[in-house]
Amino acid sequence: MVTDKTTGTPIKDAEVQVLNYDGTNVIGRDEQGNLITVQTIEGKEVIGSMAPDKGINGETDSKGRFGTDVKPGNYVIIITKKGYQTKQFRLPISKPGNELAAQLEKSSMAGPGKVQWNPSVFNYSTNAPLAGATMVLTDLKTGKTDTLITDASGMVDHYLNTGTKYKVDLMQGGRVIGSTEVDTHGWTDSSKPMMQNISVAPLLPGSIIELPNIYYNFNDATLRPDARKDLDLVVSLMKQQPSIKVELRSHTDCRGGDEYNQRLSQNRANGVVEYLVTQGIARNRLVPVGYGESEPRNICTDGVDCTDQEHARNRRTEVRMLAGLTGSSMVYVDGNISNVSHENDPEPTNVNVKPQQHSGGGGKVKVTNASADSYYVVAGSFLIETRANNQLAHLQQLGHKGAEIVRFPNSNFFSVCVGKFATRDEAASLKRQLDQDNIDAFVRAVQ
Repeated sequence: MVTDKTTGTPIKDAEVQVLNYDGTNVIGRDEQGNLITVQTIEGKEVIGSMAPDKGINGETDSKGRFGTDVKPGNYVIIITKKGYQTKQFRLPISKPGNELAAQLEKSSMAGPGKVQWNPSVFNYSTNAPLAGATMVLTDLKTGKTDTLITDASGMVDHYLNTGTKYKVDLMQGGRVIGSTEVDTHGWTDSSKPMMQNISVAPLLPGSIIELPNIYYNFNDATLRPDARKDLDLVVSLMKQQPSIKVELRSHTDCRGGDEYNQRLSQNRANGVVEYLVTQGIARNRLVPVGYGESEPRNICTDGVDCTDQEHARNRRTEVRMLAGLTGSSMVYVDGNISNVSHENDPEPTNVNVKPQQHSGGGGKVKVTNASADSYYVVAGSFLIETRANNQLAHLQQLGHKGAEIVRFPNSNFFSVCVGKFATRDEAASLKRQLDQDNIDAFVRAVQ
């Protein structure tokens, strides 16, 4: 139930957005358009895929109420109403009957010494919004912090002090995925919001990602057919980010001699590399390493009595990032590198290069560059231009005659945009219409 904090009266037509944030970190997109994710399960980083989360959206009724059904999990609830400060909650839901009471305060943030800040946070790799990501703002002079949560379009609506420098830590799935700074010196025009695009490349060298479906039969180095699903996610990811280099780490259980298990694990790692090479990944980006029985996941070491199932958990393959996008986690603000500097950080290279214009595919569809100070409604982003052309044709058949393919600054994707607007409200209205038509879409701001 949503009420006015001062008067206690119910607030009608407040927008409510419910997002699931079960520790998922998006690191890529597979060939079907699903998000490639890394999730922490039992202390391990596990790779998987999921459909893009559009969230649950609705408005409160005349009694200030909004109800919906959700599965058990952890959720972000964002409540907005014009004239009020946005309210955000994190809420674990484990059983039916949960009820949340929210009191909204009249917006008193706007005024002298304040500037409205509307950043849009995107995954650099996928061009997808980072919905439900946490932004921790720290005033570098006073040390005061504010915690914000992005909505389904990866956006935040907040007011900052003018003449102030802030550190911004971006978190998703409980981890810091990037840091940058925002400096409001020179932001003198308080009559319009300051829009920024913040893109995050969250791949960190040294991170170990488990491939949960790659298992081997006992005493066998042959890659089982059911392993290909996870390996195909690795293929998609490495094709999207050609600078990634990985170590394929293979492990055995403790049965058998140490030297034999070492050779067996090396053969298994070699087999994974051979499969990836057949899928078009260059061999010099892949380092196979067998660890034998030296790194068990459980207590099943020599002399310990374990079941076959417990031994099977130790026969596994992992991916360790040797080189990320540019050797570190990068943050881009309006297309420019904007990481918080650290004295010993490596010098970033090969970034902010103008995307190569592809001529393959249909070739007859015009691809335009994004215009500044605009809000785009994006209904699909594709690495291959022919797939973007197919999506464009589909949308036009549905009556969206003004749809076009757009290249955003420093993006390798062909984005199919249904509309371009001067205000976020207009873009959000079209997005809601597309949601009702079961068309996945999000809003992207370009300054």
